[in-house]
Amino acid sequence: MLGYENKLLNKEDFKNDKVDAGEIGNGHSVTAIYQMELNDSFLSEKKESDLKYYKGVSIPTMFIDELATLNIRYKKPKEENSIPLNFIIKRNNIINDISKSSSNFRFSLAVAYFGLILKKQVDISTLNEIIKLAKKSKGEDKLGYKEEFIQLIKSFKEKFNKEDEVVYSGFSKKGQLIIKTGEITGNLTQEQVKKVINNHLMEIRYCYEKELYTNDDLKGVVKLTWKVDPTGEVISAFVTDSTIDNETVESCLTNRIKKWKFPEPLGGGFALVNYPFNFHSR
Repeated sequence: MLGYENKLLNKEDFKNDKVDAGEIGNGHSVTAIYQMELNDSFLSEKKESDLKYYKGVSIPTMFIDELATLNIRYKKPKEENSIPLNFIIKRNNIINDISKSSSNFRFSLAVAYFGLILKKQVDISTLNEIIKLAKKSKGEDKLGYKEEFIQLIKSFKEKFNKEDEVVYSGFSKKGQLIIKTGEITGNLTQEQVKKVINNHLMEIRYCYEKELYTNDDLKGVVKLTWKVDPTGEVISAFVTDSTIDNETVESCLTNRIKKWKFPEPLGGGFALVNYPFNFHSR
């Protein structure tokens, strides 16, 4: 939960009313969004405390349709001891089509995703989809707060686009390399991609400069796309556009990138990375 990272409880403290857990005041409400990944395995090897689902036993028939159990605790006014409440989340609660969920849920999802962008956990390239989702799910907005949020995202997008961030710019004895921020589809962050690229700058330079010795006028932009699998391995790399007109440089770059290792994309799945590499002779 964004903003509640420092309120995470140890398992044993859930029932301890003396431990601060970021309470919600009387008459207030909060929206909690969790990303759940369906899995055939269980939570732990052995039963701990009063866990309901765990590895090592057959699923009781009465639990077969359950995805999770939500446990919360509350206190009545002027009372010291909390009271537990339990809610079962079942498989038939799943809504496979997001357009069939409530407008409040979809707008909350847009807010949560924007928060993840600010924390650099979701790539900036998803910003247009977030704006579209927020607009379509705005619904009733008597006080104008939802529209204010949409304008906030748009302002953030404009500021980001104006920056045209340079990932790397440097000179060698014979050439110059400029790398600007590219586009990412999937759950790799720009920071993760930039770090890997910066770790392999010598390889990128080599591909260009070894050809530069036989062609002093060699220059141009090579736009490359590569696909990262759930383990962080690059499974394909290819040139999407090029003005350098040199297949040796292009082939060298794609072969090098195929050997790069990235962090595993957040939440699994594949990531597609598109980056431009600008080469100039001196």
